[in-house]
Amino acid sequence: MRRAVVLMFIAFLLNGCKKSHSDPATITIPDLPPAVTAVGTPIASPVTKTIGPGGGTVLSADGRIELSLPVNALAANTDITIQPVTNTAPNGSGVSYHLMPDGTKFNVPVTLTFHYSAADVNGTLPVLFYIAFQDSSGIWQADFKNRKVDTAAKTASLSIRHFSFWSLGSQLYMFASPPQVSENEQSNLGIVIVNDEGDPGVNSTGEFGLSSLPAVTPVPGSVASNWAINGIRNGNSQVGTLSGSESAETYTAPGTISQEHMVQASATLTYPMKGWSNGKAVMQTNKFILFTDINLLPRKMSFKVDVLLQIINTSEVYNDLYSDGASFQVDLDHGKVTVGHFSNEQPNVTPPTGSYGLIQATWTNDGTGLVNITQGLGVFEPTTDTIAVYLAHTGTVTPIWKTKDISTGITSTYGGEAVPGYPSGLFIIARDSVQEGGYSNGGTLSATWTITPIH
Repeated sequence: MRRAVVLMFIAFLLNGCKKSHSDPATITIPDLPPAVTAVGTPIASPVTKTIGPGGGTVLSADGRIELSLPVNALAANTDITIQPVTNTAPNGSGVSYHLMPDGTKFNVPVTLTFHYSAADVNGTLPVLFYIAFQDSSGIWQADFKNRKVDTAAKTASLSIRHFSFWSLGSQLYMFASPPQVSENEQSNLGIVIVNDEGDPGVNSTGEFGLSSLPAVTPVPGSVASNWAINGIRNGNSQVGTLSGSESAETYTAPGTISQEHMVQASATLTYPMKGWSNGKAVMQTNKFILFTDINLLPRKMSFKVDVLLQIINTSEVYNDLYSDGASFQVDLDHGKVTVGHFSNEQPNVTPPTGSYGLIQATWTNDGTGLVNITQGLGVFEPTTDTIAVYLAHTGTVTPIWKTKDISTGITSTYGGEAVPGYPSGLFIIARDSVQEGGYSNGGTLSATWTITPIH
């Protein structure tokens, strides 16, 4: 949701209010009606666990949220499901979660815990988190004050009494759009806020401190000042530069980026803010600093790709392990991709001979195998920083086996059929980190690859 919000407000920020010097005490955020958003769509796999009157816990597949159900929260055994969905909450962070069965209500409160990450904190402060659910009208009902924020454990938790779509978000958020740039590319910086309506008390479903979330709005132009990159006011040619008004800055990356790395944009906010945890104000200030990271990507990168193919029981007689592999290099130079430096290994079978009953099988090395990469084509997609690599193979054949019936001495040979080689292609994210990928048929065949940056 943050990405959509960012795109909506870039034009506003770039053409917004000019820098002013209003007294922070006189600055007001406009009251907006509750935002009505679409329901999130399912992503990734759900987790389902049966919980009874004795209570228990359910953890999402990604480990990000946890439900703790105490004794007697449920009157009978119930299949509890956590389904990750796209986040449509105003200033929502990461994915949301559809907790099911829909409409389930608890006899005693259940604890919903978000395990937040560095990505959730980027651009905001943990004490400014909210936890919210989406009601049947599409409005998000949020708690800003009573959820418990544990910065040591990196958790935000809230007692809830019913299931719905639940999300973690932030009241105030500094964004960089896009969050990653390359040489001389630009990123728009700004700060948006969800105005807290206050504490309306306990609502009809039994949650406390919930208020309807309005749409996000840019902070007033006089709030932000002292924009810097890595602590350098307005940046410089080494870390990148800033230009624009205090309410909306444009970051321009350095002309040369030799290796992927982060820079940190910051701004001083002069605005009265309170941060809450467990119903108590833990932060009260009129002046503070927000930070957000910008990832700098070189457009000249090289990767070594190591491919390994393994197949079990190619003899169809005994449990042999067939292996074949290759390596090659992928070079990215400002959008142009070159694939070369192919090195193909000899195929191998362990053990090369085996038997089952009276049938003995012996593998014959054909010298080529199923991985024999001879050409490659790469295409770079800048919007996703992804390199698609298409591979061509020459002379690849199925493993050749000779069998012998020990009781009769009759022999036969099979295999050696021409087939397409493995793999036909793969994807590389243009990042300065080791990546792994692959596929399998669910049991006997696996093709894996390791992608290592070359510095």
